Amino acid sequence: MDRDNRLTLNGKVKRFSVSFKRSVVQEIENGILTQASASRKYKIDGHSTISKWLLKYSLYNHLGIGKNKTLKSSKTPIELIEENKDLRNQIKALQTKVICHETMLELAEEHYGEPIRKNFYAKRLKK
Repeated sequence: MDRDNRLTLNGKVKRFSVSFKRSVVQEIENGILTQASASRKYKIDGHSTISKWLLKYSLYNHLGIGKNKTLKSSKTPIELIEENKDLRNQIKALQTKVICHETMLELAEEHYGEPIRKNFYAKRLKK
């Protein structure tokens, strides 16, 4: 990354573009750099600057995964999104299966004229 993404005002205050911040955050999320190495590489002053960028621009936080100070996930955000889609499909399949089982029980109860399901709320008989 070029230093062109960084503006220096009055010789002291550094302002960084949003695209620069996001690219630094992406490098940290992908495991290319740590927060400390990114700070050294791009000469970013302040001990909490990159941490604030991670909270604001991190895809992990926008996915609701959490505010981990060290993002040691072995999966990339894209892999997590795909896993989420797969899990949603599995939930839909299980919901369909439950509906099928309930329908089968209702039909069997109608056919035999007897309740098949257990009554978990029935009182026990005392001996």
